[in-house]
Amino acid sequence: MAAPTNEELGIIEKFRERLKDLELTEEQQSNMQLIRWLRAREYKLDQSEEMLRKSLKWREQNNMSDILNWEPPEMVTKVFPVDADGIDNANSPVVILPMGHYDLRGLIQAGYYKETIRHVDKILETATEKMKGRLTSEGVPVTQFTCIFDMDQLGMKTVGSFMVIRLIKEVIEHFEDHYPETFRQCFIINSSRIFQMLFAIVKPLLSRRTYEKIQILTIPSKWKPIILAEIPVNQLPECYGGTAWSNLHQLLGYGMKGDSLIELTIPAGEVFKVSQKISEEKCLLNWNITIEHYDIDFYVTFDGKEIVPKTRLQSPQVQADKV
Repeated sequence: MAAPTNEELGIIEKFRERLKDLELTEEQQSNMQLIRWLRAREYKLDQSEEMLRKSLKWREQNNMSDILNWEPPEMVTKVFPVDADGIDNANSPVVILPMGHYDLRGLIQAGYYKETIRHVDKILETATEKMKGRLTSEGVPVTQFTCIFDMDQLGMKTVGSFMVIRLIKEVIEHFEDHYPETFRQCFIINSSRIFQMLFAIVKPLLSRRTYEKIQILTIPSKWKPIILAEIPVNQLPECYGGTAWSNLHQLLGYGMKGDSLIELTIPAGEVFKVSQKISEEKCLLNWNITIEHYDIDFYVTFDGKEIVPKTRLQSPQVQADKV
């Protein structure tokens, strides 16, 4: 987000004066944070103040200061994984959500409506946390992130569900009300006619500024060059045209190039070691293990030290992770 102009700085001072009764942190009352609320309400001081005060109250009521310590139910993280590991060319975090693959209807039917909403709140809070301390090439603090929504496999099971639509609307309302002006850009890829039906429903909830940051793209030949122009290849999952490993690969059924599969039976009491040569610093080690019968102990060592604690994996179980 661009730094405030001289004219905006004058408005910020008036805005800050109105908020003197609030115990805002140094960051919350910084120019780059206050301008978000002003721009979201087109510099109307009364509306900007009302928006900020309501959001602070919401944060308190929902214990948002501790949300990064909250662990969603296992089913929610399994059905609704997100990749937030990347950084784009502007030094902003990248958040990728393969929405078309999420079984939101199944989560709701399992009783996880509120937990799914809070899971998304945590995703937004995680992106906000990753911005801290980052600067653009111009030296401006980073206050926005890039988002990719993959709509591949989106079907009527999602769009035709009243409760799913209600959930999506609530997520958008949370974003617009409590995280204004945090999109740097938003790519919606693998768009289809079914997505257009969904977008027609949610578009009225989007602010003008949010809508202007959205690019809706269809096939890979259209969106890959655009995304690769904004995100370095080593920061983008391989399944989206980059070279990085991603926790999304399992959900998408994607096998990375060069992946090797070892299938074997380990007799009870025996140990099977997989050695991996580390040729340079800051390497990323990924694994994907499927247990078909019984159970095993799994751990990772480096230079004789255990860097991934011993974990008992039981059948049927799949573990995908990295270190």
